[in-house]
Amino acid sequence: MATAHANTVLQDLGLTLAVSAVTGVVTRRLGQPSIVGYLLAGLVVGPHVAIPLFADQSRVETLAELGVVLVMFAVGLEFRVSRLLQVLPRAGVVAAAQIGTLAFFGGVVGALFGLNGVEQTLLGAAVAISSTMVVSKVFEAAKVEGEPRDLVFGVLVVQDVVAVVLLAVLSGVVAGAGLSPRDVGLVVLELVAALAGLGVLGLLVVPPLMRRLVATGGPELVVVAAAAVAFGGAATAAAMGYSPALGAFMGGVLVAESGAGHEVEHAVRPIRDLFAAVFFVSIGMLVDPVVALHDLPAIAIVSALVIGTQLATVTVAAVLAGHALRTAIVAGLSLGQVGEFGFLLAALGAGAGAGPRLIAILVGVALVTTFTTAWAVRSADRVVHAVDARLPRRVQRLLGWYEAWFRQPRTAGSPVVRHIKVLVAHLASLTALLVGTAVSGTAVGARLSSAGVPGWAAPLALPAAALVVAVPLGAGAWWSMTRLADHLAAEVVPRSMAGRDAAQQLVRANVRLLVLLGSVVPAIAIARPFLGAWTGGTALPLLVVLGAAGLVWRRAGEVVPESLSAAGELARLLGPDPEPHQPPSPPSELGIVGVRLSATAPAGGRTLAELDLRAITGASVVAVARAGVEVVSPTGHERLHAADLLGLVGSREAVERARQVLLGPD
Repeated sequence: MATAHANTVLQDLGLTLAVSAVTGVVTRRLGQPSIVGYLLAGLVVGPHVAIPLFADQSRVETLAELGVVLVMFAVGLEFRVSRLLQVLPRAGVVAAAQIGTLAFFGGVVGALFGLNGVEQTLLGAAVAISSTMVVSKVFEAAKVEGEPRDLVFGVLVVQDVVAVVLLAVLSGVVAGAGLSPRDVGLVVLELVAALAGLGVLGLLVVPPLMRRLVATGGPELVVVAAAAVAFGGAATAAAMGYSPALGAFMGGVLVAESGAGHEVEHAVRPIRDLFAAVFFVSIGMLVDPVVALHDLPAIAIVSALVIGTQLATVTVAAVLAGHALRTAIVAGLSLGQVGEFGFLLAALGAGAGAGPRLIAILVGVALVTTFTTAWAVRSADRVVHAVDARLPRRVQRLLGWYEAWFRQPRTAGSPVVRHIKVLVAHLASLTALLVGTAVSGTAVGARLSSAGVPGWAAPLALPAAALVVAVPLGAGAWWSMTRLADHLAAEVVPRSMAGRDAAQQLVRANVRLLVLLGSVVPAIAIARPFLGAWTGGTALPLLVVLGAAGLVWRRAGEVVPESLSAAGELARLLGPDPEPHQPPSPPSELGIVGVRLSATAPAGGRTLAELDLRAITGASVVAVARAGVEVVSPTGHERLHAADLLGLVGSREAVERARQVLLGPD
């Protein structure tokens, strides 16, 4: 019997891998990630398509658990606490706004299509997390480098952390813990305690052991030890009642802390890719094409939600955080897909008895958005050009200045971090108060009524008490946000800049908007599953925030430092007068870099609008000066001439790209 069983398992594995190889090659030839081929292979060998190639679904799912463990272990290998702290200041708030917005609207759309409460939550969580695998493959093919890549992978690091927490919490929810704040709170507290215990014990053993093996052992010992940590962590987490994926992730984090994460990742990559393929095949086997065809409207709407909302939210948040428009749009286009975490949630939901509609929708959206991501990244320059061309001219001028301000160095001993901590504490307390009041209001009102409180007063008692508590918390949050905005405005806007007061007002307003996007939106997303009939009303704060952003930027061009109108003042800001075809001058106190056009420069005789520098390079021309004539804050219609002195702002890579466009190759 054992031999017969082994033969059957081998047949299933061989068939699965053979079909995956064929479909993977086909999809790669079509310019799509191999994940799409693996999902299609699941349809071929699954029980729902009448093709005479069948693999046993339960055995493939057992093999797929190895893929889950290895994928999450690899995610942990790429995660470092120091890296998380490094990306948090700017990418963190972008990720918070993006995750909160997608989770909220994903749940709302799930409700519109008749999914139950748990399925709505799973759908919202799944569409909020992008695919590190897909983004990595697309960036590798499109050769995306520099600041857009840094921002995207910074957001993905934050998403990975949130995904692990969501996976642990939602594992408890689908296992029967429910969606009450008390039960979810207990799950989170138990999760924190478990992670702390595993982390402390693991740090004492795993990093020293891996460092020793990498230094003295052979590659085979590194693979064996890494697999032992991955599967040992997964088994430990499963024994504690958590998802094995959580334990595998923790194992990867512990190995990464040894400093040998790169070597280990390189050693285990072939095994990870092998069983990850089986995992994606197992997800494809869950899809019933009949159900998927029935839910094509839902798949189309959720796909449009993922692509459009990612683009809008990430672009707005990234621009407010001081990133270039091109960087923000490329990031928004790159993150518009459902990834591995969505598949993990699909498997989680299937194991907990979630309906086939959720699985069909998730896999359908994953297929659509995986296809569209590669196209979107390749089309990024055209999208940037289209958006930039439709922006008011004064907003176009301001974008370059705003980015330059946020590139100013921070002062030593800045209180910004302290204000952020206080603000987070206040906002977390307000969220907990909102959720607790919404969920407990009916029960508390009934108890008060039975205790003799008048019927009209009993339902109002808890909301009134919550309002009394919320007022000081809200005042504290507003004070912290105001102080944070004041300190950032003082730090990023140079003291010697003309029009500094107006510029600081703009920075203060935008910081407030950014804080609201990064705090109110996630709070709404957290509260939505508990609010029931209040769900529609929770969208109002989001609309207010977006409306305020539009009003602020509609008048934003008024703060452009037009008083920098003297050619001598402009030349002083640009620093040493650069010669044509020489390296650009060092950034001025306003972050401006000077580039002098030569007589043979390709940009000569062309307008800035024709050059389209911002869309192509990410750098902006914020000032132009020429002998006898001064042009400051150009509109784009001025024609450039030899010997013009151009003031550029942007990242080092963007300025260098712009210099090559303006002057031609060296």
